[in-house]
Amino acid sequence: MTRDDIPPDLEEEILSRVPAKTLSRCRSTCKRWNNLSKDETFTKTHLDRAPKQRLVLMLNEHKVSSLRFSLQYGIDNNAYTASSSITELDLNASLASSEKVDILRVFHCDGLLLCTTEEDRLVVWNPCTGETKCIEPSTNRYSKPGVSYERHSTFALGYGNNRSYKILRYRNTMRFGNNSNLRRRYCNNRELASHCYEFEIYEFSSGTWRFLEITAKSIMPSHGVSLKGNTYWITWGGDLLSFDFSTERLERMCLPFQRDNNYSCTIALSTAKDEQLSLLHQRSDTLKLEIWVTSVDKSDHENTVLSWRNFLAIDVSKLSSAHRFSSSVRKFLHRRGDESGCVL
Repeated sequence: MTRDDIPPDLEEEILSRVPAKTLSRCRSTCKRWNNLSKDETFTKTHLDRAPKQRLVLMLNEHKVSSLRFSLQYGIDNNAYTASSSITELDLNASLASSEKVDILRVFHCDGLLLCTTEEDRLVVWNPCTGETKCIEPSTNRYSKPGVSYERHSTFALGYGNNRSYKILRYRNTMRFGNNSNLRRRYCNNRELASHCYEFEIYEFSSGTWRFLEITAKSIMPSHGVSLKGNTYWITWGGDLLSFDFSTERLERMCLPFQRDNNYSCTIALSTAKDEQLSLLHQRSDTLKLEIWVTSVDKSDHENTVLSWRNFLAIDVSKLSSAHRFSSSVRKFLHRRGDESGCVL
């Protein structure tokens, strides 16, 4: 049987289960497959069915690279050997323009990358398929003509119902600089903090920006964590904040512990197996470290209630080399099937 003998429905069924990296190589072998990979309905089906592939992405010198790790077990020496490889992902090759693009920041959601560039552009990029989408500039009162974003704006990429992708932009209207006392004053006063931000949202379906009438009531960091289409942040005041791209609402959620009043403890947010939130908490006085994961989330009228369970508790000060973790740590819990591992 040749490729042309395969019924179209069966062909789509097979390709929808092919890993994304393999599918990108298949595009160049057949024009029909190339067109199919760009079809919106097929893309949604492929996201649901294809095997999930994990990559560690890093930004260095305005370029994105993928970092792969592997462990090989040696029977002869009864030990594991670690190896790694780095592959540069070229956004310039994916863009139609011959103009060089330097990436400043990257925000991700389910394999898609939202890139801000040195040239003040905003680009959504699928590094597996090479597809890109340049986002039209906002026409709000702060924007400069032809400029997609402002340097003091930050973003989150997510999706609502039926995987309708959107971009959240939030702009800090305050200028703290190195004034830590002023920043702390706003962290401690939600009424003051509520006046710090303006929010806009971009819808892929309409290709337009619009303002959102929401308030943060906390100082938000520049990067959040994406999970199941929504974005979560640990704010400067130590609160857990979420944005639901379906309802387009910000919501403050409960932490499973009482945070320190002096803000010197470490709180880092990540995900486990792309299904659960995970939270690292290290006390400033004892160095006791805890890792929490969400077990279930449910709606309580208008709010979402998270249920947490304690995955790990350890007194780091009793180890041979006591370590104080940073809130910028991105991945500290790995889960594969029924196995779990903690990377410290």
